[in-house]
This record gives sequence, C-alpha cells and structure tokens, in this order.
Amino acid sequence: IKLESAKTRQGALVMRKSTATLRSDMRNRTGVMDSEAFSRYDQFCQEVANEEVAAEVYAEVTGATNPELEEAFDKLEQKKKVDAEIATLKSKTKKQS
Repeated sequence: IKLESAKTRQGALVMRKSTATLRSDMRNRTGVMDSEAFSRYDQFCQEVANEEVAAEVYAEVTGATNPELEEAFDKLEQKKKVDAEIATLKSKTKKQS
C-alpha cells in the first residue's frame, strides 16, 4: 500500500512538474514573440521616419514643392490680410460713431 501511494504521488508530482514547465515555456515564448513584434514595429517606425526625412531633404534640395499645399498657404495669407483690413475698417467705423 505504501509503495502504491508513493507511486501515485510520484506520478502526480511528475505531472505537476511537466505542467509547470509547459507554462513557463509558453510564457517565455510569448514574451519573445511580443518583444520581437515590438522590435519589428519600432524598426518600421524608424524606416518611415527616415523616408519622411529623405523626402523633405529632397524637396528642399530640388526646390520641389506641393502646388496644392503652396496654394493653400497663399489662400491663408490672403485671408489674414483681408481679416486685418476688415478689422481696421471696423475700428475706423467705431471711432466715427
């Protein structure tokens, strides 16, 4: 009876050890996968940033600009001038009243 009990306990301990080992392996593998994923993401972000900088430098060196963007800035500048003129006229009108 003692021998059977010891064998049963030994079997249970072996099962517990293998379960713990499997859990530990899974945690380690998941951690490695997570760190690899973050590493690849960081590398991708760095590549995008490098491409953006290269495009900006190229535009500055060659003088290439986006015509739509330039047009939008021109419109904003014109709007500022018009707003300033309107403000001037309003202040003159208030002074005359």
